[in-house]
Amino acid sequence: PYLSNGPTGIVLKLGKTVVTNNVSNSANYLPWLEKASKHGIAASLVLPLHIDGAVMGALNIYATHTNAFDAAEVQILERLSANLSLAIGNLRTMIEKESAKYQLRERVKELTVIHQLHQLFQQTSSPLSTVLQQAVALLPAAWQYPEVCVAKIVLGTDIYFSKEHVAPANFQHAGFSIADGRQGLIEIGYTQTVSASSANAFLPEEQNLLNTVAETLEIFINKTVQKQALEQSEEYFRTSFEYAAVGKALTSIDGRFLKINRSFCSMLGFTREELMNLHIADVTYPDDVAGDTSYRQKMLQGSLEY
Repeated sequence: PYLSNGPTGIVLKLGKTVVTNNVSNSANYLPWLEKASKHGIAASLVLPLHIDGAVMGALNIYATHTNAFDAAEVQILERLSANLSLAIGNLRTMIEKESAKYQLRERVKELTVIHQLHQLFQQTSSPLSTVLQQAVALLPAAWQYPEVCVAKIVLGTDIYFSKEHVAPANFQHAGFSIADGRQGLIEIGYTQTVSASSANAFLPEEQNLLNTVAETLEIFINKTVQKQALEQSEEYFRTSFEYAAVGKALTSIDGRFLKINRSFCSMLGFTREELMNLHIADVTYPDDVAGDTSYRQKMLQGSLEY
C-alpha cells in the first residue's frame, strides 16, 4: 500500500511489467524511497493482472537486495501473474454465476407467491377476511429468509398476521387505499437480525415485490367491496320490489313482462306465471294502449320531454 502510487500505478496505466532492481537509483521510487528503505526494499517487480481483457490489478514482489530479478525469474513470475489473473477471472465468473443462481431462485420464489396470490384472489366465494388471512400466510415464502419472516396486513381496523405476532427486528412496508376511504398496509419483517444494517436486510427487488403485492391487493379489495355493494344494492332492490305495497312490473322494450311483484299480481287478479305470458297491452285499458305505446317509443328514441 505504501507504494501504491509508484510503480503499481504505472503498471495499471501501461499494462506492462515494471522491474526495478535498484530502487535507490530509480526516479519512479524517489518520492517513496524513504518508505522503501524503512521496510528494507532494495528491488521490486510489479506485474499487471489482466482480467477479462483489461488490467484490473497488479502483483507486487519485493526483495531486500538489489538485482534480485533476472530475465529468467521475471519470465517465471510473469507466468505466475498470468495464472493468478486466470484464477481471479475464473473465481469472479464463479461468484457471478452463483449470484445469478441465487437471484434466479429468489425471483422464482417471488413469482410462485405472486401466482398463488392471483389464484387466491380468484376465489370469489370466500369472505374477504378469509382471503386476507390466507394471503398474509403466503407472503413470507417470497422473501430471502422465510423461516424468520413474518407478514402483517392492516385494513382499516382489521389486522391479519402470518403467524403468532413477534415484533420484527427489521421490516419494510407498503401502503394502499380503498375506495370506501379505508387505508391499508402490508408489512414484512424478520424476527431475527439477518444483516448488520436494516437497509441491507432486504433486496431492492423485494421492496418492488411488496409494492406490487400492495397494488394487487388494493385492486382485489376494491373489486370485492364493489361486488359486495352491488350485491347489497341488488338485494335491497329485490326486497323493496317484491314486497312493495304498490304493484310494480319491469318489462322489455317490446312490452313483455320481465319481473312482477306480488302486489301487481293481486291488483290484476292474475298469477305470476299467467302475467309472464302476456304483453303489457293485454292488461292495459284499451283507450290507454295507443298513448302508452307512443310514450314508450319516444322514451326509447330519447325524444321524450319532461
